[in-house]
Amino acid sequence: MTSGALPNGQQPDSPNLDGQPTPLYKNEEIIYSYFLALVATTSPEIVTIEFKTLFIEFVNTDKNTDAWNVLFRIIYAEDEDKFHKILNRCCYILVNNWQSSRNNAAIQDLIQMFQDKTIGSYTASMSLHRLRTWLGNFSNSDDYKALELFASRSEDGPWSHRYSSYLLAHQSVFGKSKEQKEAAKALSRQLKERFKFDLAMYTARSQSQLVSAEVPNKNPTGLGNDVLRLIKTVVAKRGPYNYLNLANIFINQTQGVTYKSFKIALKKYLIFSVEHQTFVDTINNKLSHKLLELGKNHDSEILSPILLENTCKKTIDFLTTETGKEPSLLFILLLANGNPMTLAIVLLKLVLICKSCSPHLEACLANLIRYYEEQSQTECKWLINFLEVVRITFAIYADNVEYNVVRWDGDSTTGFADSENERYRIFSSVKRPIAETEEER
Repeated sequence: MTSGALPNGQQPDSPNLDGQPTPLYKNEEIIYSYFLALVATTSPEIVTIEFKTLFIEFVNTDKNTDAWNVLFRIIYAEDEDKFHKILNRCCYILVNNWQSSRNNAAIQDLIQMFQDKTIGSYTASMSLHRLRTWLGNFSNSDDYKALELFASRSEDGPWSHRYSSYLLAHQSVFGKSKEQKEAAKALSRQLKERFKFDLAMYTARSQSQLVSAEVPNKNPTGLGNDVLRLIKTVVAKRGPYNYLNLANIFINQTQGVTYKSFKIALKKYLIFSVEHQTFVDTINNKLSHKLLELGKNHDSEILSPILLENTCKKTIDFLTTETGKEPSLLFILLLANGNPMTLAIVLLKLVLICKSCSPHLEACLANLIRYYEEQSQTECKWLINFLEVVRITFAIYADNVEYNVVRWDGDSTTGFADSENERYRIFSSVKRPIAETEEER
């Protein structure tokens, strides 16, 4: 059976024991339970077939009868929003399970299923026609675009997919189901760990005389050889005023101060040691006022952890995107007039004094990526450059990787230290095992 009346003459909402119709929002649990049981006990190949049988072909089988009946009721009721929600969550139920077992092929097959030609083909069945229309709408939705991140690889997709870890971090906070949030959080973390590992390996191999020409040393960034110069610049800030020490000093100095005093100190902390004068002027002229106006009714209160976190998050908004969509005026001004690395360092300073703000920053970066993603890579070169600088800077300050710059006088046989920049070499090391090693990739 593919369409038509319900079996045994049932009505779209069958009465329960009290004689009242069972609401569709309760019936949908039947579909979720069906796929939860299926994915836990059956091979991905069979699960994929069953998913297609129900949602794409709309065929009623002995195995899926209960789920099919619920789906039919939803189609009969013309409730496309309910269908969209159920379909989206079922996809993440499968993705979440397959991702934990690193079954990327099954995830790709599932997502590719929505490009099946039968979805756009003609059918005389009213219910099947409605279903196919809804499937077409889903495949053109933002929810499907979010789902595609789980099957894409940065080298294959658009430029925005290179920063999938940020887009997924956004989903992990704002996802529409617990399965989506869990899957997004896991994959985002995996991608960030992989980038940190690849960057450390690339850095080590780039300066090793033992690298074989037969083993390619793939640069995980989009900056080319400039990445080594950038790492040296960030890591070379040593001594008592490196960024981590500076953050700790600031935290200690602002213990027990009033909220207003903290906001004044925060602005000074953010521009401390910034050499780009235009950048400093922009912060003084545009950010100072925003900070002073922020939470004025709390100015006389002693700084609390909640005030600290909320202020850091709001400052990140000021510096990236205040509306959650388009870039803020400060973001545009700072990147137009200053060095992207300077803004990256200011964002790093905020996270170093309030680590719980890191997911919020990633969500803001995801919003910027989504805002510009329809533009070409060439048009977005300035943004891409900034995003590369951000993720490299944060990778250097990660807890599980350590970078050091050491003066190197060169090798008389290689002439290594011919230039001033080459008088320093970067040494990277993993302080504890990173979740994903080369063998796991």
